[in-house]
This record gives sequence, C-alpha cells and structure tokens, in this order.
Amino acid sequence: METLPSEILAVILAQTLDYASASVPALTLVNKRWNALLPVSRFKSGLQVYFELSAQQNHLSLMCLYYSWKSWKDYDLARMLTIAALSGSCSCMQQIKIWGATTFDWALFCSAKGGYTDCMWQLKEWGATAFDWALIGALEGNQFACIQLLKKWGATKLRC
Repeated sequence: METLPSEILAVILAQTLDYASASVPALTLVNKRWNALLPVSRFKSGLQVYFELSAQQNHLSLMCLYYSWKSWKDYDLARMLTIAALSGSCSCMQQIKIWGATTFDWALFCSAKGGYTDCMWQLKEWGATAFDWALIGALEGNQFACIQLLKKWGATKLRC
C-alpha cells in the first residue's frame, strides 16, 4: 500500500474503515502517512457507538450515562436526534434537545418515514419546517397517516 498515490489510499481507507470503527485509532498509528490521511474525528469511538445504540433502542438512562462520560461538544447532536427519531423515541429526542440540538428537519424526515406522528408533532413544535422533504420520507415509508398530517401542515411539493 505504500506505493499507492495518497488520493487512492485515502479513499480505500475511508471506505473500509467505516466498517471497523473500533480499530481506527490503532490503524492511524500504523505509520505517519496513514495518520495524515485519516481524520480520526470522522470515525466513531466505541463510546459513540454505544451512545447511538442507546438512543436507537430507547434506553434513556444509558444514553444519559454515556453522555456524562465524555464531553460531546464536538458531537453532532442533530445526528443523535435523527437516530432517536428513526426508532420513534420521543423521550430520547427530548433529552437530546435539552443537551442542545437545534436542527430538526432531518429528524422530521426520519420520523415521517417510520410513521411516528407523535415525534413529528414534537419536532414541529420545536421548529422543524421541511414538510415537503418529510413528505418524501412518508411516501418512501408508505405512512398514510404521516402523509395526511404533512399535507395538513402545508406540504404540497415533492422536491427531489
């Protein structure tokens, strides 16, 4: 791999290491060239994986515990909100908002795709406005109740 151009090596490493996120810190220590090509902040630590899983599985107490173990200032809370919305976990969504999440449109899309109207109502109250985009998610998920709700809120256009 030492003879590959840096651009090609960076693409190969980025695509393969997404599947082995726990080993990324060790692999960046292999040599200085790899360390320069791999932005470590792009990959998840083991704690981030557990944090995401706890939000996905609606384990609010575990999510709070993992949050307390690390400073999550650099972590994208909008992503965590989206993961909680994918599983319809309104309680986890509320806690993530308390921690400082301010972007709600992607979570609205995921809630609509999953058919979680209670989460959609909550996200609308917090300021989500991408109803047309969420309508696409509801259509992808065949969620008739969400489609009707989004039309009621003003979703009219399908933008691709």
